[in-house]
Amino acid sequence: MPRKRLDIAAFLSAQRQLIAGQQDLQRLGLSRAACLVGEALECMQHDAATVEKRGAKPKTETK
Repeated sequence: MPRKRLDIAAFLSAQRQLIAGQQDLQRLGLSRAACLVGEALECMQHDAATVEKRGAKPKTETK
């Protein structure tokens, strides 16, 4: 099984988009949906940390 590589630029972009969406949901009063997005953000952080702990090198180059 090939090692997973974390594309840091894509990860940060997705994270920024989720945070912006979460803020929009909060402004609209959709607190439960905003909470679920927050949980997704926590999962992303956990998964990224797991990938890095396994020794995968972050993929930082762009194509």
